[in-house]
Amino acid sequence: MEIQGPQNNSGSKKGIAVAGVILLLIAGIAYYLFSSGKLDEAVKPASDLAPLEVANFIGKPEFYSRKEKQWMPLKRGSAFEIGDKIRTDANSEVDLKVSDQISMRLKGGSEMEREGEGLFKKELMYKLHLMQGTVLGSTQKEAEENKILEISTPTIVAAVRGTIFVVRADSDTKESWVGVLRGHVEVSTTEAEGAQTVNVGDMQSTTYKESAKVLEEPKRISREEWDNMKEAYELIEKSMDDEAEQLDLAKEAGGLFDYVIDHGTFFTPKVGYAWRKFVKNPASGKVTLEVEYDVFPRGSFVGMYIKARDLDAQKFDSLQFQVARVPETGFPDGFRIEIKSKRGVIRTFAPKVFKSEWQTMRFPFRINDPTLITEITFVFSHDQAGEFTRGALQFQDIRLIPRAEEEPAASAQQQS
Repeated sequence: MEIQGPQNNSGSKKGIAVAGVILLLIAGIAYYLFSSGKLDEAVKPASDLAPLEVANFIGKPEFYSRKEKQWMPLKRGSAFEIGDKIRTDANSEVDLKVSDQISMRLKGGSEMEREGEGLFKKELMYKLHLMQGTVLGSTQKEAEENKILEISTPTIVAAVRGTIFVVRADSDTKESWVGVLRGHVEVSTTEAEGAQTVNVGDMQSTTYKESAKVLEEPKRISREEWDNMKEAYELIEKSMDDEAEQLDLAKEAGGLFDYVIDHGTFFTPKVGYAWRKFVKNPASGKVTLEVEYDVFPRGSFVGMYIKARDLDAQKFDSLQFQVARVPETGFPDGFRIEIKSKRGVIRTFAPKVFKSEWQTMRFPFRINDPTLITEITFVFSHDQAGEFTRGALQFQDIRLIPRAEEEPAASAQQQS
C-alpha cells in the first residue's frame, strides 16, 4: 500500500487569494462606474444602438435623469437613456421612438425605466421596465428575426419581435397582461426557478396573476380588448421617404401601375385597419405587393385603393395577377375587387380559395364602350374574412390583358 506524505496547500491558498483580489477589483470597477455616472457607457456603447428619444407628449409627464439624479419636466427630443425613468399622471402620455425601428406610447398613470444589458451581456437590444401602467408599441416587421426590444414588469418579461403589442402592469395586484395585434411576443415569468413561457401570436393575449402564480395560455382577444389595443395602430411609422420608395417599387409590380397615379389604404380607425407594402426580392428582383388587414369588429371593412389615369377599360380584356398566402399569417376566405369609373362601381369580382403557392387569377371586364377606370379597390370585410379576421395576402405581376392578346385564364373568379 502506498503511503502519501502531507499535502502542500500553499498553491490552493494562493489561488483563493488571487480569486479574491479579482473579485474585489470587479466590485471596485462596478462601484466606480455606478458612482461616477459612467455605467451607461460601460453597459452599452452609444454607437451600438440608435437613440431612443421622446418624440412627443401631452400633459405634464415627468422625467428622471440618472445623470442629474432628479425628476424634471420632460422635453421633446430628449434622449431616454439607461437608468432614466418616465412617469405620467392620469392626463399625460409620452411617445417614444427609435427611428425606422420602434414606436411606443406610455399611457397615463404609468412609470417606466430604461435598463441596461449588464456588464457581461453582448445582445444589442432596448430593455425597458414597466413598473406600473400601460405601454403600446409597434416595431418594424424587419425586426422579426432579431430581438431588439424587451419589456419587463415586476412579474414577466416580454421579448418583442416585429409586432404591434400592448403590455400592462398593475403594481397593486402584481398582475401583468400582454396583447398582440400583429406578430408575436415571447412572454416569460421572472421566477428564479420554474419559469413559465408562452408565445403570444396574432390577435392573442396572456395574463399572469401573482395570486395564482400561473401564466395563462394565449387566448383570442375579446372585442373589448381589441378596442383598448387598436390605438397601437397609430404608432406604425410612415415616413415621406418610405412612401416615395413605395411609389417607385409599385412601378415594378406589374403593367397595371403604368396607369396608376396614387395608391394607399383606407380604413376607419375605430373599426379596423389596413396597410400595404411593396417589397423587392433581392434574389429574383421581383416586386411583391403585400396587403394586410384587420377587420376584427363585426361590420368593419378596410382595403387598398389604386387610383388610375387614362385607363380605358374598353381596350382591355381583363385584370390579372398572381396571389398567394403570406407564410405563417392568417388569410381571408375571400375579398372583393371593385372597378370604378366617375359614375361609380362598374364591375365587382370576388376572389376566393387562396393557396400557399402562387396561383394566377384573371377577371374579365367585358366592357364594349369607352370607359375610363378611375380607381380599383381591394376590399376586405369582417363578413368575408372567415376564421382569420386579421391576416394578409401577397400579389405579384399585376397587369392588364389587352383585348388582342389571347391568353387562357388560369383561374377565373366569380363576377358579382
